[in-house]
Amino acid sequence: MAWSPAGIPAKVRTKASFSLSDVEESDYPRCPASVGIKARGGWLENSPVQEPFDDLLIVRIKEVVLAIVQARGSDADGGLARAHATHEGRHPLVREFLDTAALNYLEFLESREAQVGTLTYVGYSHHRCLTPEVSLKLWAPVYQTPDGTREIHRLRYNEAKSEAGRWSTGAAWVVNRREHAVTVVEFGLGAGSEAVLQNCVEPEMVRTSMDATLVPNLRALYSANHLVPGSHCVGCKAVAHCPKLIQMDMFAGAADETPWVRSLSEADLSRYRTCPATALAKSLHLPSEVASPESMARGMRIHRWIADRHAGTIPCVEALLIEGTGFEEDDPYLAAHAALCDRAGSTTLSLEETLVGWDAKLADVIFMKPDEVVLRDGVLVLREIKTLASAAVVEADNAWDQFSDVVAWWLNVLDSGLAAHFGAADALLELEVLTPAGGAVYQLATDQDEARFQVAGWRLDTPALWLIDRSFLPTPGPQCARCEFLRWCREGQEW
Repeated sequence: MAWSPAGIPAKVRTKASFSLSDVEESDYPRCPASVGIKARGGWLENSPVQEPFDDLLIVRIKEVVLAIVQARGSDADGGLARAHATHEGRHPLVREFLDTAALNYLEFLESREAQVGTLTYVGYSHHRCLTPEVSLKLWAPVYQTPDGTREIHRLRYNEAKSEAGRWSTGAAWVVNRREHAVTVVEFGLGAGSEAVLQNCVEPEMVRTSMDATLVPNLRALYSANHLVPGSHCVGCKAVAHCPKLIQMDMFAGAADETPWVRSLSEADLSRYRTCPATALAKSLHLPSEVASPESMARGMRIHRWIADRHAGTIPCVEALLIEGTGFEEDDPYLAAHAALCDRAGSTTLSLEETLVGWDAKLADVIFMKPDEVVLRDGVLVLREIKTLASAAVVEADNAWDQFSDVVAWWLNVLDSGLAAHFGAADALLELEVLTPAGGAVYQLATDQDEARFQVAGWRLDTPALWLIDRSFLPTPGPQCARCEFLRWCREGQEW
C-alpha cells in the first residue's frame, strides 16, 4: 500500500530519502507525516512560501567551511577573509557568529591534522541507498586521512556533545561504502569545543551498529504517517493543509511583510519589544549565554507543581499538606495558589501544553503555551499564572499594568481562534498573581469593551512593527548587559 500522510492531500514519490536529523534522538517529538512528506519530495497545491534554502544558516555555515577548506593552504590568513566575504551582507549578529565559527573551525582543522595527518576534503552533501526504496542523506564536511579513514565533522552551533547516537551511526554508514574506516568528530562552532564520537571504526562494525540501532528506527519511520504538531511545522510543506493545527486570524487580516512562513509566540514579541536583534538571534538558534535567575527557576517549579496537581483529583489545598516542590521558599506561593484554587465545575482541556495554530492570512505558525485552559459553564477560561516576590503586584491596577502585553496576547489568541477551536462561544482570561504575601485572581472577558480596547492598542504596537520589520537591527540600551546574545552584538557591547 502506497504511503500517504494522514488527512493531507500531498503528492509524494515512492522512494524516501531521510536526513540523519530525521532519525536521531530528540527531546522533542517529530511529526512522522512532515518527515515523510519531505523525505518523499512531496508537494501540495496552494502551499505557502518557505524560507529560501540558500538563506538558511546551515547553508551559510557550509559556505564558510568551503571557503576555509579551499583557501587555508594558499591564503596567509587561512581563508578567513574569503569566509567573511560569504556573509558580508548578512545581519550583524549573524556575521559575528560566522566570523567566530570560521576562526574556530580553521583552528580545529589544524588541530586535527596535527593528530591524524593531512585531511583531504571529500565533500559536504552525501547520499547512500539502504534499499531500493529508502536512502539516507548526510549534510556535513567529510575528509580522508592519509591511511584512508573517512573523517566526518558534525558541526554544532555552540558546544560539541560527547554522546554518540543514531546520527553518528548513520553518518558512518553513509560514507564508509564498505571499504573505509570511519571517525566521527563533533565540533562546536561557537565554543570551539570538540568530541570524538567514533574513532577509526572498521566497516564491519559500522554495518553491525547500523543494523542494530538505526535500521529498526528507519523501518518504523518509513511507514509512520500520523500528525504531531510542533516546532517543525514552520518548515513543513503541508502546514497550510494540516487538520491538527488550530485555525487563527491573529491580526484581523493584516499581512506579514516577510514573504515566507515564520513562527510567532508571545515570547517572540516580548523579545522583539526589548530588541529586534535578540528576537532574530533566538529564531536562528544562535549560541546564547543564559544566566537563569532564581526567580525563573522558582516560577517553573511552581507552575509544574500546580499543573501536576490539576492533572489529578486531589484539591491543591489538600495536596500542599502532602508535598510541596521540595524548596521551602516556594511554599508561600503554593499556599497563595491553594487559597485561590477552585476547580468546581471546570473541565480541563490543556495543562502547560504547547498548542500550535496556523494563521492563513499571515501565512505564519502561531505557538501558544497557556498555563491552563478549562471549560466552565460553557465558557472557555484561559488562566495565566505569574509569580513575583513583590506583594505590590497583587493590587489590581499593578497586576494589569505589569502584565499588559501578556494579557493582550492571550485575549487576542482567545478571540482569534482558540475559543472557537474548543467550541466555546464565550471566553475569559484569568490572571492569577502569586506572591509570598498572598495572591489574587483577576478576570477579563474577551467581549468586554476594555478587552477589545486593550487588544486594539496592542496590535498597533509591537505586533505591527514585527510584521513589517525586515532588518531586525539592535536597539542598544540598559538591557544589553543582561542579553544572552551580547557576545554577537557589537552595538550592545559598545553601549
